[in-house]
Amino acid sequence: MRRMPKYRIAAVLLAAVVVAGCFPSAQSLSEPEQTQFSAEEPDAKHPVPVPDAALAVLRSDKRVVDSMESEEPPLKTPPQSWFSASILHLGSRDEQDLIVIGLDHLAGAHSVPFWILRPTSTGYNLVLRTQGHDLEVKRHHAKGFRDIEASDESAATFMSVIYRFDGEKYVQFKDKSKGL
Repeated sequence: MRRMPKYRIAAVLLAAVVVAGCFPSAQSLSEPEQTQFSAEEPDAKHPVPVPDAALAVLRSDKRVVDSMESEEPPLKTPPQSWFSASILHLGSRDEQDLIVIGLDHLAGAHSVPFWILRPTSTGYNLVLRTQGHDLEVKRHHAKGFRDIEASDESAATFMSVIYRFDGEKYVQFKDKSKGL
């Protein structure tokens, strides 16, 4: 039996490494989509830059406008550092919806703004804007889209709102509050 020369072994190993690098790892394929977001850890676990078309939508939000105007000199566009974003699949796995979390000037002490944006042929539509300590994308679907729950608490009360897609946007479906 002939032995393979060392340079051929090295070439085969190098080719295997290159080919393996072209495919996503098994871990990234099985890694679950982030469905829980919190003011305690506002940075998305799988962050993506906020696309310019999504920034254009956010630029019209009153909280963002007020923060841009309070800068010296006033800003025309909010900086990426004010946001953390992640891809969601609220309906079809083929469509990449976007959750954007307000950071920095936009966040409160224990509460952050959340924006849910859906892609369109011309940019993004804002389908939910809410504020809270936590946001969870639920498993339950209505009209083809997953429910979303936002929650917050004060020193004396826990509050939760479940939003459901109505065919165009998310609307309040159910709310509850209870004393702590």
